[in-house]
Amino acid sequence: MTLYLVGFSGRLGRHAEATRHELRKWGATNLWDDLWVVDMEGAPQLCLPGLVETEAAFAVPLKDADIFFSIGRAAGVAAQLAYTEKVAPLLQSAEPEHPLAGILYRNGGEAVFGRAVDHYLTTRRTLVWATELCRVMSTYGSDKGIGWHTYTPFYQALFLDRRETMAVVFELGLGTNNEDTPSNMGAHGSPGASLRGWRDYFPNAQVYGADVDKRVLFAEDRIQTFFVDQCDSTTFDALWSNIPDVECDVFIDDGLHTFEAARLTLANAIGKVKSGGYYIIEDVMRQDVQKYLALFERLGLPSMSIDIYHPTNIYDNCLVIGASQ
Repeated sequence: MTLYLVGFSGRLGRHAEATRHELRKWGATNLWDDLWVVDMEGAPQLCLPGLVETEAAFAVPLKDADIFFSIGRAAGVAAQLAYTEKVAPLLQSAEPEHPLAGILYRNGGEAVFGRAVDHYLTTRRTLVWATELCRVMSTYGSDKGIGWHTYTPFYQALFLDRRETMAVVFELGLGTNNEDTPSNMGAHGSPGASLRGWRDYFPNAQVYGADVDKRVLFAEDRIQTFFVDQCDSTTFDALWSNIPDVECDVFIDDGLHTFEAARLTLANAIGKVKSGGYYIIEDVMRQDVQKYLALFERLGLPSMSIDIYHPTNIYDNCLVIGASQ
């Protein structure tokens, strides 16, 4: 048995209560708020259902075990930045040497993406501070930059030479906070957060978005959003009829996160990405990366995947990207 100090956020009530319930079963002592002391045979992140899902948790062994620390959107921007810049580097330095990311290329993808990958890997080996894009996204409540997903340092490298020339960004999936919608962000989500981040980061870009949840559609300066159901091709026809001449510099699928939805979306959207533009699929489960790469292979497009190392998110901190031709 090992004695742990365990703490977590109560913002996501269902997961927090599940964690409290399990802690009581282990005979834990509640010190104050959601700070507990507990003797456990295994690591708390493995033995306490709900702990990781609270999106703001830590477990510190008081003797002879590995530190666990998890921070997500529910922790808030200040906590996520502190974790990214101060806590995570200490945790990583205590671990065995690991690659910063696993990279795969297909159909000549290295010639297209290799420079951005090299820049990303070089800078992240020596710099752990949140990038400008990390801060922009996190300010609006997007999960792309710090916390559970860590894409924005790579995005900053990928778009390094395109920031001023980016004309059209399209992101499918607004991040609904209505919990009756599949693949929602939970009650704490901020619909449209990433779209606002892209607008601020790309000063000359028009930003478009789409979602299956009509309740979160909105329009703002340089942002327009539309309804689309990733599982229904006819809704894409209606979507493109609203913006028939659009040519995207980048199209991002951050929607339903199922393979069939991704396949159908690619079939209905790749034709709207201009030559040299990027088509990005986010939050790919690491065991499914090869399947998603095969989607681009069948189209004959250069592609790559990046599985970014994360101390706690060992599931879906992965991107698959194709280059339109």
